Amino acid sequence: MDLEGGALPVPEYYDAKAGASLSNYGVSVSHASARLLLMDRVDAQGSPMMTHALERAAATGNQWSVKLATDEELDKIDDLVRQGVDNGGIGIGVMVGYYPGARSEGVARIARVAAEKGSFLTTHPRFLSNLAPSGLLGQEEFIAIALAYDVPLLLHHVPTNALSETQAALDMIDAANANGATILGEAFPYVKGSTFMGTEILSPGWQERTGMDYSDLMWVETGETLTEETFNKYRSERPDGFFVMAHIKEKDMLAAVLHPNIIIASDGMPLVDADGKSLPFDAPFGAGLGHPRSAGTFGAYLRIAIDDGSLTMPQIIAKTAYLQVKFLERFVPSMARRGRLQVGAFADITIFDPDNVKGMAGYDLGTNSLASEGFVHVIVNGQPVIRNNVIVPDVHPGQEIRAGR
Repeated sequence: MDLEGGALPVPEYYDAKAGASLSNYGVSVSHASARLLLMDRVDAQGSPMMTHALERAAATGNQWSVKLATDEELDKIDDLVRQGVDNGGIGIGVMVGYYPGARSEGVARIARVAAEKGSFLTTHPRFLSNLAPSGLLGQEEFIAIALAYDVPLLLHHVPTNALSETQAALDMIDAANANGATILGEAFPYVKGSTFMGTEILSPGWQERTGMDYSDLMWVETGETLTEETFNKYRSERPDGFFVMAHIKEKDMLAAVLHPNIIIASDGMPLVDADGKSLPFDAPFGAGLGHPRSAGTFGAYLRIAIDDGSLTMPQIIAKTAYLQVKFLERFVPSMARRGRLQVGAFADITIFDPDNVKGMAGYDLGTNSLASEGFVHVIVNGQPVIRNNVIVPDVHPGQEIRAGR
């Protein structure tokens, strides 16, 4: 499920995934892609990450990430988002952290659209920063909007933005829910994140805001640690290329990952080849370059949670599927028959060995996309995709998941 970056037009995402996916798939409506279309005249043709739309926007200066929308553009953005919801987009993905100077009115308008259409918001909020304005403040903006317009909210990768204020961010989510909000936070089990090189996160002052330096950044295509020289080179010449950054403290990652009501999500990026091009959907495990979360999130999470022992096994498992479908089923009726083992439910079943399950993907070249171990059997819509620890070849049983169905 790609609910952060999303897609626009929504049907083109589903067309690209049809018949090519091991798992079930769905997508939100991409607010960023509406900005991309109107401000850079670049059609994302589905998911902007999958289609390298950001690379094409570099030619026009990535106006989507820096420009203030006019009133007329806000009207057009609203209409594009409405159309995306009508086409089955699951929520509205507002990753305003990549365009933090966007008008607050524009963000509030999208909340009103979500309320009007019976949808919900997902967000990568503003300000990946320990300094004011902080990542915690960015989260506060969306919690306030969710409460004001009575719109459910999915907060992506809480520690990524909240950084050293992660515990305060988690407490805020709990308090908002106790006061009537419907807010779901998520996290991934790694202390490093990843995004594209042209991101606003790396604008001047990034070291002071994030506590990182050049040595904390790695270029995905080569595995090299960046220097000031290579940092400037890639920012200028390859703004669409991916890098990995060490910016999350382990205690903050664990606080989120082991919170009983924070779901696990990979925040996965497209895996690429040595030239930075996205791999085809049927590429084998081990072939791709990128952040290990794209391959190893759930194996890594299960190992951490089982070894920690603070959560029961039902709680551990619920964070991987059940909490997600409970949030989504009011928007996607078929979710009432997923994420649980019961008569009449879809046969999406994972059988793992709790003593041996673990993520094998790592940060070193050649290990980025290794398959996890300990997943003995995986069944998707009744079709085995892993049998006796071995991936079943040439099967693609994943079905589309759309809002309203």
